[in-house]
Amino acid sequence: MPEIRNCQKCRKIFMYSTGPHICPACREIEEKDFERVRVFVRDYPGATIQEVAQATEVSMQLIYRFLKEGRLEV
Repeated sequence: MPEIRNCQKCRKIFMYSTGPHICPACREIEEKDFERVRVFVRDYPGATIQEVAQATEVSMQLIYRFLKEGRLEV
């Protein structure tokens, strides 16, 4: 059963059922960040995490999370 929670990123209230503890708007932003990272890593496979973060303007913390979740491969 869905429950009301605060988004961990923007603190807005949203209906949570399963998955990340972020609202749909923040999830959409995160998916766009993931796509930028994925494309960059595909085009520059030898890049370091610092280089990826700088080039894509996505935080290293979020890139590490993508790796931990298995969404990105080194």
